[in-house]
Amino acid sequence: MGASGQPEIEKEMDLYNNKIGRIIGSRNKSKSDNSLADIVQQDVRNGRMRRIVKEKLVKTNSDGER
Repeated sequence: MGASGQPEIEKEMDLYNNKIGRIIGSRNKSKSDNSLADIVQQDVRNGRMRRIVKEKLVKTNSDGER
């Protein structure tokens, strides 16, 4: 577990996804919040982010979308 009691795999996922989020934000400073949300959602669908499946980090995809 991490210092805050967060499991290490969750911490690793959070840090990775936060890093990608910062990159997206810095490259799109003039975009609206809605536009940024669309960019992030596309990156999730395209596997740029990470999620936890069966205690392993895997690339994201469109699973779970409604």
